[in-house]
Amino acid sequence: YRHSGGRQIKSLREKHPLPCVIINEKIAKKLNIKNGDWIKIKTKHGEIKQKALLSEDLDPRVVVCDYAWWFPEKDIKELFEWEKSNLNFLTPDNSPYNKEIGSTVLRGIGCDITKE
Repeated sequence: YRHSGGRQIKSLREKHPLPCVIINEKIAKKLNIKNGDWIKIKTKHGEIKQKALLSEDLDPRVVVCDYAWWFPEKDIKELFEWEKSNLNFLTPDNSPYNKEIGSTVLRGIGCDITKE
């Protein structure tokens, strides 16, 4: 995928069909999260769901979410359910903005994760 594009391309969806969040294996075990479980990722701005992808290499203080996710197979009237799994739903859309590029700061956002 490139940014939010390509979710409707069959060959890409076959390789990466659902949004995933990478979680350290030890943290996942403590939270009773198994590889492939749907989990909630929550910030003070919102909450989304993604599938757990466990890794022994990721720092236990970090999760890595897929971003810009939407579901082209869903109804356009519901905006392709973008709010279900889109990382942008977890971020603020007001100032302060990043001084260099004018976007919200996306390099580190505190969150909670729980099994769905």
